[in-house]
Amino acid sequence: MNQNDEQNNKKNIHFYFIFSLNNSGTTIMSQYLNKEIKYSYLSKYGNHEGQNIPTVKDIMKPHRWDPYHHLDWEFIQNAWTKEALISGKSSFIEASPPNIIRVDKIINHFTKKSCIFSLSSPYHYVASSVRNYWNHVTFKEAIDITLESWTQRANIQRINMKNFPYIPFLSYESFCKNPQLLSKALKIHRKTNAPNSIPRVPGKRNLPINEIVDMTPRHLAYLGLDGLSQINNYLNDKLDLLNHFGYEIIAERKANRLLRKKPLLAQLGLMHRIKREL
Repeated sequence: MNQNDEQNNKKNIHFYFIFSLNNSGTTIMSQYLNKEIKYSYLSKYGNHEGQNIPTVKDIMKPHRWDPYHHLDWEFIQNAWTKEALISGKSSFIEASPPNIIRVDKIINHFTKKSCIFSLSSPYHYVASSVRNYWNHVTFKEAIDITLESWTQRANIQRINMKNFPYIPFLSYESFCKNPQLLSKALKIHRKTNAPNSIPRVPGKRNLPINEIVDMTPRHLAYLGLDGLSQINNYLNDKLDLLNHFGYEIIAERKANRLLRKKPLLAQLGLMHRIKREL
């Protein structure tokens, strides 16, 4: 393939970027987009993230959360383009969470693109992060660590939204209520003409759920009353940040109401908490 062919191929690939925090629903959002967009490529590596594709993994992952680490976006774009073309696709879906610290670089480098900002509530983020990464410390310590992480990354997202006000924002929870909002925000011509049809998605590998469901009841059950109280005490000083993204503190009464609405999800979260405590 000569240089002109490579340049033409890059121009023909449309990139869809979901700029969002880790543990905030990017897997399910990416899977939804892959169902909605004709001839779209979704990475088969990791959690469908471009950073896990073998040709770029050693470049992108070692210093992925270092904002001062230089990434060769020309090389990365070429690698992603080849992945899409080999699969016979004309678009590439990308939602690697560390991209939130490199929005300006990505916006400046990729010409044919559509973008959206997203994140999930601190309750979702904290519970998911604690369960997946922090079994080697106490439950209380894990919540403290992940609350600081959510705050730091949510602040980064708030700055991103200020710097790029033309990029739409859609929270994980709003997406779950109406997935078609994501299609509308990215101006996607859906594969189906049925206005209310929502495609089935593979979901997480470790969950027997293949539909788009807000996992908040599962996470609240996992946190329990002790975790909920700890998070709420912390968030009392972060109301401005919460309100910016349309969130509020979930008091015990509201938590109980959410748990009653989705008892099976709540049971799943409780089982995971019990397993941690054993």
